[in-house]
Amino acid sequence: MLEFVLRALVFAGLLAIPGVVLYVDQDLLFPYVTGKNILFRLLVEVVAAAWVVLAMRDPRYRPRFSWLLAAFLFLLLAMFFANLFGVQPAVGFWGNLERMDGYITLLHLFVYFLLLGSVFRNKRQWRLFFGVSLAVALYAAISGFAQSIGEGGAASGRLRGILGNSGFMASYMLLHGFVAAWLWAGSEKGAARLVYAAAAVVFIAALAATGTRGALLGLCVGVLVAAGHVAVHRGGRRATWGYAGLGFAVLVLLLGAWFGMARDEGLADESALSRIVETAPRTLDTRLEVWRIALDGAMERPILGWGQNGFNQVFNAHYRPELHADEQWFDRAHNHLLDWLIAGGVLGLSGYLALFIFSLYYLSRAAARDHAGEDAGLSGAESAVVMGALVGHFVANLASFDTLASYIVVVAFLGLIHARVSPVSLGGCPGAAVGGRVAMGAAVVLAGCVLLLYQGFHQPALATAKALRSALSEDRPAHRLALFNQALAYDTFARQEAVEHLVRRAMAMARNDEGSSALSAAFIRRAEAELLGLLAEGGHDARLHLFAAGFYRALGDHAKAASHFASARQLSPRRPAIITQQAIEELRLGHDGLAHRLFEEAYRLDERNMDARAWFAASLLHNREFSAVWDLMDSPPARRHLANSEAVVRAASAAGAFELLMELYRIRVATHPGRAQNWAALAYLHHRRGDDEGAIRILKQGAGRIPGFAPQASCIIEKLRSGSDPNQGCVPGGGL
Repeated sequence: MLEFVLRALVFAGLLAIPGVVLYVDQDLLFPYVTGKNILFRLLVEVVAAAWVVLAMRDPRYRPRFSWLLAAFLFLLLAMFFANLFGVQPAVGFWGNLERMDGYITLLHLFVYFLLLGSVFRNKRQWRLFFGVSLAVALYAAISGFAQSIGEGGAASGRLRGILGNSGFMASYMLLHGFVAAWLWAGSEKGAARLVYAAAAVVFIAALAATGTRGALLGLCVGVLVAAGHVAVHRGGRRATWGYAGLGFAVLVLLLGAWFGMARDEGLADESALSRIVETAPRTLDTRLEVWRIALDGAMERPILGWGQNGFNQVFNAHYRPELHADEQWFDRAHNHLLDWLIAGGVLGLSGYLALFIFSLYYLSRAAARDHAGEDAGLSGAESAVVMGALVGHFVANLASFDTLASYIVVVAFLGLIHARVSPVSLGGCPGAAVGGRVAMGAAVVLAGCVLLLYQGFHQPALATAKALRSALSEDRPAHRLALFNQALAYDTFARQEAVEHLVRRAMAMARNDEGSSALSAAFIRRAEAELLGLLAEGGHDARLHLFAAGFYRALGDHAKAASHFASARQLSPRRPAIITQQAIEELRLGHDGLAHRLFEEAYRLDERNMDARAWFAASLLHNREFSAVWDLMDSPPARRHLANSEAVVRAASAAGAFELLMELYRIRVATHPGRAQNWAALAYLHHRRGDDEGAIRILKQGAGRIPGFAPQASCIIEKLRSGSDPNQGCVPGGGL
């Protein structure tokens, strides 16, 4: 009876794991991430506890050896030491709410792999598992299409679905295209094959709707590899030639559709498809720069890397000024090889690559054995599809990274390979079953361990995510502070995220004067205490110093703001945005010389940085170096950017650089002719120079462009012609 219950629990739990992808909890801070990961971990722990007792009672379920198992163990060992000696060991081991990654996730994935490889013994069980996964993915795809069509659709037009991210959805759809193909290859029923073929079409359509080029490229490469693998191991069989031909036909259709769309100018307004067919993607240059940063970081710590979730430190330390116009915070290299190299160095990357190498070895061996007429565990077509899935996913991830949804499928494929090629038990003699009393005692102990894990780790993490979500949507300041206090009281791995959100809210309260003075002071005190605590524990994070600088700037403490900007600059010395912000604070403190040097430093890092150019121009105007400012206006983009910079315009006005100011407003009216204030300001500058006729001409041009400006322009013109003050009486608050 005990074995029956344990077996049922283990099988039911494993079949439930693909369904965690469907879990979305809008009450959590990251509704598409946090709940899925915690549910996955809890299911793995429950199933693992039951499996341990089952393996004690029934040696058939004990783990077996394969080189895949050895590679996974090596990866675990390498990453343990990589995190232990990494730059942020706590984050490396436990991760954060946004990604829910880290060693804890890797450990659960290994246990999941071990469970699959030990429990599912025959092909029927594997087909049932992948059938469940297929059904879940079909629901994800169809609901994603429904979401994008309805009011809740993605604003960008790219399919995101229940994963909340188009790139992650693409990876999930890519893998399930091969899951459908694997089920199709192993089915002998025509009706079932039609269902699997239709599912594959749905997944390919969903992948295209995500607008993810890397995943589509991975699909093409995966299909090519699968078809080529079948052709090489055809063994003269007509059926295998048919499989290979079908694979090549699918590849031709995919490539034909891709190039056909690329030639269709009508797709320019379809954001997902136009993104796929874009021949010079805007993100490519950014990715190349980020990959260079990753390589620089890998050279600095080549053996064990920086630990998991350590790329943020690499990005800060090796930031390239060429990225000034892109996202300022990357926590991943967006290349799985570089991400593993950063996380675990050469040792970690070697363990990761070994999983793929041994998988391809076993799949090739299975195909050869099938060709020889031996029982290979997988047919030649089935092994080809799995190989195509792994290679396609590998290629797609050269511009992305894994999440739980893709991990679940990839590790399942690894478990399938492990289960079908590893006949040797590690549990000793097959007949050495443990007695019932011992097994029952172990079951009680393990159940208690699972309960302790839930209460001590999972439940507090869920409660923290829920409290933070509630705090961010709470309008009443007192209740908001109570919710933040509640989230911080759990003291989970999400503490930094909780503090960052608390600091943001405290800054908003300080700027907007929300709540009573006593409540606002309490909010600010708590935020400052928590922020300083984080800095004391991990002051090597530039992001934390930037939070502190923004916090003190909001409070009006510019000396502390400048100090933290300087600390952030030491940790990320080539980031123009940080240098510029420090310069602004130094200027407020009256340190004009230092501010000017910082503005120039930020500009010289990359002279294509128009924001840095504008601030440097404003600093030059402050020093009355007018000719140098004219030199900065050396191209149409530079002229437009400086003209539209309020800092430059204010500095020119304060310095009395009227010729320059007139030129800036000429550019403004040319760039934005629909803004009445630009015409009025340009007319005023002509008036100040004594050129009233020029001012009248400008006002008439503005009135012709903006009908609503005509009454005010006529009033001002009348004042100018009569010699009256044009700033009096034409509009409330002034004239020009």
